[in-house]
Parts: sequence; structure tokens; C-alpha cells
Amino acid sequence: MNGTYSILEDISEFKVVTSLSTRRPNGKLWTVFNVTFNGCDLLDPQELQGNPIAVSYLKEVRKFLPDLPKKCPIKKNIDYSLRYLLFNEDKFPTYLPVKRYFIFFGVTRMDRLIAKFNIVGEVISKNSEKYRKLFSKDFN
Repeated sequence: MNGTYSILEDISEFKVVTSLSTRRPNGKLWTVFNVTFNGCDLLDPQELQGNPIAVSYLKEVRKFLPDLPKKCPIKKNIDYSLRYLLFNEDKFPTYLPVKRYFIFFGVTRMDRLIAKFNIVGEVISKNSEKYRKLFSKDFN
């Protein structure tokens, strides 16, 4: 995924909400995690030193959003580029079950949702026929 976005107002304070859900064998939705972060803290690696998972996440995000500021405020009327958004399987835990997942990523400001992304993804086995069909060299 590639794109460019800009902010209509300077943002000096915001929160990032993220969750991961999947379906249990009985069909009921199971929320694996649902976490809210201070967005300005997420921008600044110095603020995240006590949280190695968040530091790793920030490093990954910066690969795809190289223009993302390193601290608040996020300035208005500046084009920020999203480049080559991919989810690298090497970053997932090895015990992640092969199944469909629902990812929510939201940004809130003053307790109001200002941006959201809903992603439906699937972990598939590299040894499966589905994987071979999706990633064959000739894409037939």
C-alpha cells in the first residue's frame, strides 16, 4: 500500500488505539489484545525505552512512514508519505495460528476518533497450496 496524507490542523496530543481479533473454533470473536498508547510518546523513541515491543513497532512504522515526525506536534499542511506498507512474516511470533485476523488501528484526539484503519488479514502456511497459488512466480 502506498499513499500520501496531510493533516488539516496541528496535532499536539493524540492517542493510538490498536486491537487484534480472530474467531474461535466456535465462531465467537476473540480479542487477542486491545491497547491504547499516548501518540506523542509513540513518536519519540526516548519515551519508549521501557517498552521494547513499542520500540520495535515504532521502528517498523518508520520504515513505511519515513516523514513521520519524531515528536509532537504533527504539523498541518505537510504531505506525509506511506510507502510500501507490508506485513513481514518475520515480525510475527512463530506460534501465531494459521487463520484470519481482524486488525483495528485508530487515532483519537480529545476522545474523538479522527482516523481509523480496519484490516482483514490471514496467516497462511508456506507449505499450503493457497500459499503456492498466491505467491507463484507466474501468478496464474
